[in-house]
Amino acid sequence: MNLIVFFPAYDVPTIAKYVDWIGVMDYDFHGSWDKVTGHIAPLYFNPGDSEDFLNVDYSIRYWIKAGAPRSKLVMGVPLYGQTFTLAEPANNGLYAPTYGPGRSYLDLSTHSIMPNAQCNSGRYMGQIRAHSKLARFMLHHARSA
Repeated sequence: MNLIVFFPAYDVPTIAKYVDWIGVMDYDFHGSWDKVTGHIAPLYFNPGDSEDFLNVDYSIRYWIKAGAPRSKLVMGVPLYGQTFTLAEPANNGLYAPTYGPGRSYLDLSTHSIMPNAQCNSGRYMGQIRAHSKLARFMLHHARSA
């Protein structure tokens, strides 16, 4: 999100009058383009991140500050993961150096995207498990509400 362009480009209060909801795509904050591993949709800022605005918390607060009613914001959640080709397989944690995207599911043209059910190991690292837990948590709380 280009923060300099966002505020002057969108009249959020006026837009909010005419829509039922505003979908905030809170994912793809990090990926193979970063050249290091990173969470695709971090909830909060981590001091190791390159920018303080690459997280869900900042994004939602930004929309509210721009004038979006909280009741109309719908947070987009990734139900897929990004893969990375690790520069050194033994160094496979957060912010580990990478050579770029890992293998995708069935080697489709969208390199580095894997559905929720697929998980790689070894030289390739995915973020599937964290998203599966988040999705189960959100579904559980949505059903009990």
